[in-house]
Amino acid sequence: MEYEEVFNDDIEENKYKKHPDLCYKALMRRGQALKYQRDFKLAKDDFEEAKKLEKEGETNADKWLAMNEADRVHEEKIGNIMANAEALKGKEYIDYLLSFLKGKKEEAPKAEEKKNKKKRVPVCLHRLEKDEVKKLGKTLEDENMVYYFNVNDGMKILVDSLYISTEVLPLIQTILEKNPKLQDDF
Repeated sequence: MEYEEVFNDDIEENKYKKHPDLCYKALMRRGQALKYQRDFKLAKDDFEEAKKLEKEGETNADKWLAMNEADRVHEEKIGNIMANAEALKGKEYIDYLLSFLKGKKEEAPKAEEKKNKKKRVPVCLHRLEKDEVKKLGKTLEDENMVYYFNVNDGMKILVDSLYISTEVLPLIQTILEKNPKLQDDF
């Protein structure tokens, strides 16, 4: 039986009675797909419907409902931070530092190097010194700045900078320990 056939019964009271296991599985999979597409409302609806069909003792729908809500709240928080980014204290420093680490356009890898798959194309072209790492750590004590930094590929650049120097490793560890949501990104 195809999943689409499971949903073809239009009579509301018999909606999922014919194939509850298939309906549960289909709702969970569709809910997961919607969650990853960041359509949190529709995903929530599917997880709630799946929860009604769960067998006794199962908690998958509850788990996915909680993850969906956490992602929705996180996405909303990021949106608010980015909408008010101009007011963030330290934004200019972060922007300057990320620009510096990425390097100037003249220093970027040549097109021929990008085509050669064997060579690693660096994201970070400069090394951070101890005092810069310390200043960056102070700036990133504000959780909003951490999210602003990450949205602008800051964590990706810091990880890439490990090829040049391990100076930033303690900072990366500290940031990830304090922000479990960022751990999921890695």
